[in-house]
Order: sequence, then structure tokens, then C-alpha cells
Amino acid sequence: MATLAAASLDYRGAAQEAISYVRSKMTVGASNKIPDVLGSLGMSLLCVPAERSVTRDSQSDRMLPYLRVIAGAAENVGCGNCGEQSATAFVFLLDKGIRPIDWMALQDPGDHAFVVIGRLATSDATDPNTWGNLAVVCDPWKGLVYAPNMIVPMWHHNPDSIFRVD
Repeated sequence: MATLAAASLDYRGAAQEAISYVRSKMTVGASNKIPDVLGSLGMSLLCVPAERSVTRDSQSDRMLPYLRVIAGAAENVGCGNCGEQSATAFVFLLDKGIRPIDWMALQDPGDHAFVVIGRLATSDATDPNTWGNLAVVCDPWKGLVYAPNMIVPMWHHNPDSIFRVD
């Protein structure tokens, strides 16, 4: 069995690899990040709503197929905000065999999605302080891997799990 420190480094490394992967796929960028809008000469302002018009029609009761549709569409067109980028990271990590993994979002009125790797199954998904010493946040939109205790100070809202795979 890996040591606590080694497991934590594995999760951090996997999260950083997912962020690099997502960045390589987001060639147009996000519509809610000024550098992406300027760098794409405004194309991200058109791309994200167009991409969402396709993926919204694909929602179903089955979350994993929906996540794969979101990630695939974002990769194909090269754009997406936090929801699309975190879905892409989630699918990337899931396909690499990383477990446990959560696709999460901030509770209303928060508006941000991200991935958490290594959250204890017995923890309270709405309280990052209970997630355990191994848990890490993979936030491709922000381009950061950080400790769970940074979520609320950084975003001012508690998270909740949308979908989890153990």
C-alpha cells in the first residue's frame, strides 16, 4: 500500500496532468475569461454558447454519458467554461483509472464547477474540511490544483457533488 504522502502526490500529479490535457484541448478558450476572449479575437464568446446548445439537448438521467458528451463537444470545438473544462478533466481522469473522483459545483448562488480526487466516501460533500488528507481539487478553468480547504475562501460558497465514481 502506498504511503499517505505518495498517494497525495499521485492525486496531485494526476490533477495537474488533467489540467494540462484540458488546456491543450481548449484552443479557443472560455467565454468568461478576458484573456481567452481577447486571444481568440472574440471567438470564445460565440463558441461556448454554440457548444452548449448541442450538449444541452443531450442531457439524460445517466450522468456519465452526459459528461462524456460535454467533454467530447468541448474538445471537438476547443472551448468551454468551468463546466465543460471540469467535465473534460473528469472524463480524462476517470479513463486513466483515477478513483475516487467527484464532479462538483458550488452551491447556489455560486457558479463554478471542478473535480475532486480522493474525497473520502464517508465525508460530507458540502464540507471540504471532512474530505480527508488525500483529497485534492482539480480546477482546470482556474488552472490550479489546490487543497480542499481553499474552496470556500477562494469562491465564497460551499461545494456539492454532482456525480461520483468510487
